[in-house]
Amino acid sequence: MYLLFYKKQWVVYIIKFKIKGEIRYYTGYSSRPKQRFREHREARGANILKYADKIFGMSLIDEYRQRKMAMKKEKEIKKMAKNNKKLLYEKGKKVNDF
Repeated sequence: MYLLFYKKQWVVYIIKFKIKGEIRYYTGYSSRPKQRFREHREARGANILKYADKIFGMSLIDEYRQRKMAMKKEKEIKKMAKNNKKLLYEKGKKVNDF
């Protein structure tokens, strides 16, 4: 009998949303991005997204084997200017694509 070892992958993502007429970008990470996006859409995720007028979509930015590395990338993106987050969002793999 062979044992298969499952390596958890951590994904850094950006969610594009609108709040009070302004387009904004939320950055996070998860080992289960589809489920996490569903939670955000159902207002069970980040507080800011609970008040969003509209959530446009999720874009996957990077994958990591270590949670620590995903957290580091998330922090790096959160410090970026809005236009850079927009470029990353547009360049990333959209949630509907996988």
